[in-house]
Order: sequence, then C-alpha cells, then structure tokens
Amino acid sequence: MNSINKINLKNDLKFVNFLALINILLLFGCSSSDESLRQSQIKEPEISVFQEAAKQDSSKIITKAQEIKNKIKTEKDSLKIPSRQLKFYIQLGVFTSKERADAFIKDAQPKSPYLMNITQREIDKKFVVRLKPFSTREEAESVKKNIKQISEFKDAFIVSEE
Repeated sequence: MNSINKINLKNDLKFVNFLALINILLLFGCSSSDESLRQSQIKEPEISVFQEAAKQDSSKIITKAQEIKNKIKTEKDSLKIPSRQLKFYIQLGVFTSKERADAFIKDAQPKSPYLMNITQREIDKKFVVRLKPFSTREEAESVKKNIKQISEFKDAFIVSEE
C-alpha cells in the first residue's frame, strides 16, 4: 500500500469515527429531549415558596393574632380606671368675695325651691353660687328652664364637672 492510500484510509477511519460519534450524540440528545418533552407535558401545580409557607403558617398566624388580641383586651380591662360620674350644675352667679356670695343667697334663696351652695374655684379663687348637682343634663335643663322664670336667675346656665 502506498502512503496516499494509508492517509486516505486514516482519513476514512477518522470520518467513520466522527460519524459514529455524531450518531451517538444524536441518539442521546434525542432521548434527553424526548425525556424533557415528556416531563414538560406532566403538569404539576406551580406553587411558590411564599404560597407554600402561607398555607402552612396561616393557621399559626391567625392563632397568634387571636392570642395577642386577647392579651391586649385583658390588659386593657385590667387598666380600666373607674369612670367618674359627670355631674351637671346650674350656675347662678360668681362673686369676688364670700360675703357677696352669702348676700346673694340670703336675698335669692327664698325665691327658689332649690337649695343653693357656694364653692370656691381653684383657678381664680372666686366664689360660685350654684344649685345642687344633677346626674343628667336633661334634668338640669328642666330645672334651668323653670328657674330662669325668676328674674334673679335669668342668666343661669349649666356647667358640668366630674
């Protein structure tokens, strides 16, 4: 055999090996693409990590939220300050001295069926003449309406205090 034939034979063998290699790659390549196609046709539900976590933790979160709400309610109830009763007074006059307040009561009390009293305000140390306290504004309004018919009490008005 001459050298040219040997070279051609070597080249032919290389070419045959190359074709065999391509066939093998195509065979495996096609089978893996077939497998990929089969796997893509199998439909699995798409669940994100957050959806899965939400499913697992939602009942825990709701339970924890309810516990916190109950704890806050319990603490709030334990901190309740006894409510003070709001009282309504009918104020008849304000005086700079106790003597002037006493003189007003001495003159006006016989004209009123309601007992008058004197209190001193802390803010300005003035003396306030008013009727006994009423538990509701409606009751105070009713009495005010009656008492304003007397000329000495025409300027009477309602004040509220705790």
